[in-house]
Amino acid sequence: MFLAALWCVCQLVRHNLARKVLLLAASYFLYSSLFAAGSKLSNVLLLAGVTAGSFAVTRLAHRGVLIAGVWIAAGGLAAAKGWMNPVPVGLSFYFLQAIAWMTESYRSGKPGEDSLLNFALYMG
Repeated sequence: MFLAALWCVCQLVRHNLARKVLLLAASYFLYSSLFAAGSKLSNVLLLAGVTAGSFAVTRLAHRGVLIAGVWIAAGGLAAAKGWMNPVPVGLSFYFLQAIAWMTESYRSGKPGEDSLLNFALYMG
């Protein structure tokens, strides 16, 4: 039902930026509704923080920043696992995807995506 409703709304929205914002909001809503513990707002802030932090690390493309970013993401995952019981299915994937993106961006020598919105859509 959720996917069908989202598809219908996306068909009504014609502007590309508005569609991206709608899809990102729907993605965060879906992730936060799957989380068993914590408030919905703190769950969305956790995902948004991981996304923004990973994006910043890839834009800086420095070895020291990469190492710090990976440690912060791994520490964030460990902390989230400590206060969420049970741990949501997609949470580890979300954090590991962020770590993989940072590492690949560093290895390629390219800063990655230019748009935070596009990167957030990729992550979500």
